[in-house]
Amino acid sequence: MYANLFISIGSNIVVAVQDAETGSYNLKQIYKVRTEKNHTYEENYGKWSNSTGLVDERSNKVIAVRRKNLKKEDLIVSVTFLSNASLEHVYDYKAKEVDAAIRSGFTQIDLLVKTFNASVRFALHEKFGYDETGIWVGSYGSVINDHADITATPLFVQARRIDVIDYIDTLLPIRAYFIFRFPNLSTVKNIYVLPFSRTVWLCLGAFIVISVLTAFFMMRSEEKIIKNTQKRSISQVIFLILSIVCQMGSELEARILSTRIFIFFSFFTSIFVFTSYTANIVALLQTPTKNIQTLQDLYESKLALGIEDTLYNRYYIGKTTDPVRLKIYKEKIAPPNQDPRFFDRKSGVAMMRNSSFAFFGESGPIFREIEATFFESEKCNLNMIEYLEVIEPYNALKKNSPYREIMKISLPRLREYGITKAEINRLYKKRPTCSDGSGSHFESVSVESIRGALLLLPYGMAFALVVFIAEIFYKKMKNRQIQPM
Repeated sequence: MYANLFISIGSNIVVAVQDAETGSYNLKQIYKVRTEKNHTYEENYGKWSNSTGLVDERSNKVIAVRRKNLKKEDLIVSVTFLSNASLEHVYDYKAKEVDAAIRSGFTQIDLLVKTFNASVRFALHEKFGYDETGIWVGSYGSVINDHADITATPLFVQARRIDVIDYIDTLLPIRAYFIFRFPNLSTVKNIYVLPFSRTVWLCLGAFIVISVLTAFFMMRSEEKIIKNTQKRSISQVIFLILSIVCQMGSELEARILSTRIFIFFSFFTSIFVFTSYTANIVALLQTPTKNIQTLQDLYESKLALGIEDTLYNRYYIGKTTDPVRLKIYKEKIAPPNQDPRFFDRKSGVAMMRNSSFAFFGESGPIFREIEATFFESEKCNLNMIEYLEVIEPYNALKKNSPYREIMKISLPRLREYGITKAEINRLYKKRPTCSDGSGSHFESVSVESIRGALLLLPYGMAFALVVFIAEIFYKKMKNRQIQPM
């Protein structure tokens, strides 16, 4: 008699049937698991009479708890797989690097609906649920258009979707990051001025000046003490002291003992200064800089950027109004007249290992690739920076779905019982641990690392050329002055 009524599993309808003998009323509630079908189910609510009033005989006062048994009725679950390989490994936990987030959400929803005693049918899609020309397509489109009851594929929360779907809960507390290795300090700073503090550099400069003056005075004195001593110029003395500081030899020779003692102690002092300097240079060549901690730092750094090539990354990566994120996207991800920098996961991680490169994507699959390809010492200097302005992806139902309350109660229990954590741990890799505490690993010195030293040669040649031209000009001017009038 209720077959034609449009009632759902969440209906709160009480039917009272009077007992002809006692005059009391037997109360029952009616509902349908699927509104479009004729079969109606009944629940005992209680009794009512003038003498006893209402006697509540419900097993639980919460409708969503009492009606979790769906009586083998069909429940259609919509799911999106980005790779055909996922279909081969939905339940066996192999090929964990493929669609890890989607498979984790699928497994949990599949387990949940089986506890409802429902006959589960899956609707497979290649897209998530973007609004194309006013028509919802993909996994979420099937829910919005009444082709499915719930999505097993979680999706990011968007304001324009709130009018057509209800976000229930998140089964995947995961995020996407720019992941990179801290670059060596030598790539961002001139390490050849870093070994000494400013005070030490000033003291070293004072030492050179005092040594030049002292050596010049003592060598000029040699000319008066020892006859036929070659006259030494100030430039020769300067090169002598610089040779001492740099631990090099000089053709300039001291003729008296006092000058030799002075030169010996100058060499002796310079040994300690030179040793301290070179030891710090060796350490600085392998020292990473940890100054890249924000998106602004990332933008200003010399790191190249790349994005994992997935549907959702291509959709979301440029959707921002934040000035820093816009600069990153327009200048370092999709610069004008160039192809956007999207890479597959293996290529992106390889570039991150072998060059100054930051790769954006889901952290779990990227960490799994890092674990498989990086040396232990290379895992010690990893860093992550968030980029997307979204919260964790949520599972959803159609707006005002009759299964809404059942799912709101049941989904959090997956997390409470530890099922969510177990599924994530099976498919996702945590951040690799640094087993090499020192982070020491031999790496060949790159041209970028010694750029400061290499620049000395062209600068020195340019300076020598200027001096050479000045010497020629000076010689010509001097020759003109001595020519007879």
